[in-house]
Amino acid sequence: MPSGGERNCPMILLWADLTLEHLDGLDQCVTAGDKLRFAQDSDFSHEQTSAFFSIVKATHHKCIESPYDNMQETFEFFKSLLLHHSVKRPPYSVGLFSADQVKNISDYVLKSYFKHFKMYKYAFTPKVRLDLSFHYVGLPVTPPPEPEETHEDEVPPEEEADISQERAEIDQQYENEAEEPMTEESRAVKDLRTLMEATLSGQMQQLKASVDEQLKGQDKKLSERLAAMESQVSPKKTAPSRGGKKK
Repeated sequence: MPSGGERNCPMILLWADLTLEHLDGLDQCVTAGDKLRFAQDSDFSHEQTSAFFSIVKATHHKCIESPYDNMQETFEFFKSLLLHHSVKRPPYSVGLFSADQVKNISDYVLKSYFKHFKMYKYAFTPKVRLDLSFHYVGLPVTPPPEPEETHEDEVPPEEEADISQERAEIDQQYENEAEEPMTEESRAVKDLRTLMEATLSGQMQQLKASVDEQLKGQDKKLSERLAAMESQVSPKKTAPSRGGKKK
């Protein structure tokens, strides 16, 4: 959980989950997770590694907070977190990542997380259950349902309370920022936002072009097959005879 100074600005997630002691211990490990391996390959500092890890974790919590489809909302939340750690504007944001690092992080999260968004949501979103009971006059009361057996993979109540408190702090930060007068965005924020939108739109255009090319290839093959079948079925036209008609 964030410390005293970070509770007022929960959107800044530096040292929120990984402290300097944790990172020193992870540097000595032979094996590391995909997120930490990406940070090591990108030559992130300890501060950048801690913030990157917490950004991905907060994005995952945003994904599983609702059983409904919230992919677009989660993606906007991820972009907002990344911007809060890429522009130096204290106390609202810190300049930890450069423009190139923002692009690399966006590409990595898109390919490793949002590409499998539905799988993560199905695996980690808590199951919603609705219990109904009816009471009829003159009939015995329906017995209450038996409690389900607890599984090892269920989240303990203590951790659920911590997660709920963290979400409440993030929502409170949103409300506080909405109440504050919005000033004109700095040039760095605009440039960074433009870079992110251009990168994402370029990837979508490449994907669309690839699909269109495959569809055109399939249509061409189908047309060639139909033409070949028509040439085999239709009778050959005979040349007209030079002589007159026989009477």
